[in-house]
Amino acid sequence: MANKGIFVVLMGAVFALVFFRADCAAQIRGARVHDKVVSLSPEEADSNWEKFKKSGIACDYCMDFKISHAPRRGQEVEYVGEIFGAKANALGEEKMRIRIKKSDSDKFEDWLLVFSPDRRQVWKFEGGKAREISELDIPICGGLLVSPFDFMMPFKSWKSNYEGSGRIGQAVHFYSLVPENPGGGGKIEKVVVALTREFNSPAQVETFGKGGEEKVLSLGSVKKIDGLWMMLQFELLDKASRDRDTLRFTAAKVRAKLDPDVFSPDNLGKVPNKPALDKL
Repeated sequence: MANKGIFVVLMGAVFALVFFRADCAAQIRGARVHDKVVSLSPEEADSNWEKFKKSGIACDYCMDFKISHAPRRGQEVEYVGEIFGAKANALGEEKMRIRIKKSDSDKFEDWLLVFSPDRRQVWKFEGGKAREISELDIPICGGLLVSPFDFMMPFKSWKSNYEGSGRIGQAVHFYSLVPENPGGGGKIEKVVVALTREFNSPAQVETFGKGGEEKVLSLGSVKKIDGLWMMLQFELLDKASRDRDTLRFTAAKVRAKLDPDVFSPDNLGKVPNKPALDKL
């Protein structure tokens, strides 16, 4: 299982996904349950979630990516960027640095995310310095749907409720999560996660606000790099606007040796040292 354990940036092992309408999600989810996907006992369900909650990144890594933002109306816009990631430290904290810009721009947005199942910090480079921010559901670059929330998975620490088994292209177990204080200032009031039976990693993450389902994040194809599984693509759909972000990783270096200074808030805005990457 160790070689299956690196799922960088929500890297679940997802091969084929079936999409369904939000207004009948509950009915379809129930219809998917059948005897070939055995539901877990309460004890098994709790143990399954705890294993996912404690899962982390197996090594340092660096990756290039592209995001295509496709609005329901209007032209598609392309963004490019790079992600530097550090494996969990002794405190269980993972660190992620994200630099992103429109493909026709020279200016990068620069983010630093530090997170564990029970703690989260976000810095953004603005006005010539790093600023710590509390918002997790704001775009990582103007015009996008993708936010720090989608990378950090804060719902890992929320109260979980097992909803049963089913299929979305593969066998999954559904969990619903609610924050300790629903509606306490944040936009997201519930998350439904489909964990794959094989890898116990997210195949799909649905977020719900006061008005119902807001976004669906679906994990895409995977590839084995240097003996480790990694995801090549994910898609984020806004259910109301029908706008869609598709992120695809284009190059990567896993088992990288990254300078710890890459993850210092003081170095946001500076170009970090980058290892040679292999094209995907």
